[in-house]
Amino acid sequence: MKKSYIAVLVIVVGLLAVVLWDKFAPSKSEPSDWAVDEINGAIEEGLVTDSVRADYQANITREQFCEVVMLAYESISGKKVAESDVKFTDTDNSSVKKAAEMGIVKGHSEEIFAPEELITREQIAAMLVRMIDATADDVDVNTYNQITFADEADISDWAKPSVNFAFDQGLITGVGENMILPQQNTTCEQAIVLAYRAVEKYKK
Repeated sequence: MKKSYIAVLVIVVGLLAVVLWDKFAPSKSEPSDWAVDEINGAIEEGLVTDSVRADYQANITREQFCEVVMLAYESISGKKVAESDVKFTDTDNSSVKKAAEMGIVKGHSEEIFAPEELITREQIAAMLVRMIDATADDVDVNTYNQITFADEADISDWAKPSVNFAFDQGLITGVGENMILPQQNTTCEQAIVLAYRAVEKYKK
């Protein structure tokens, strides 16, 4: 009988913990404290889509970041990008097709884009730098201070110039102990902040 009371008590305590977490945990639709100011700035710039706003702490997908990065491009350039004839079999997203045609993002093949695939920090740096190169005529993305990160060996060779440029320009920052964590996924709020920093730096 005593064991039954203990089991019931454990269940009650567990349910109470769930209720309290739901009540007091940060809302997924609200950015973390560190990101609030820059997220608000990004909202004012029109960089925040409904998709990323729904859960700021979720890892951002390739398709979601294409939407954000194309909004950043249009904000910096002041131009609307024409619709693209690029065709993927797994997405018809307009921003994806525009970004692919401009060379800001690449599909896994001519037909496959993998829109739900998550983005790593080195991938997002590369996309940002390609976007900057496409819109900021007076910026040389091949000129930057070479940084030696503690986890340098984890950065893909193709991504090293973009990671170095983005870091040198203050778009991305390290994560302590001179680490950049290039293979770590990027949350929606982190991605929005990076895009916003690019707009703030290069928009005339």
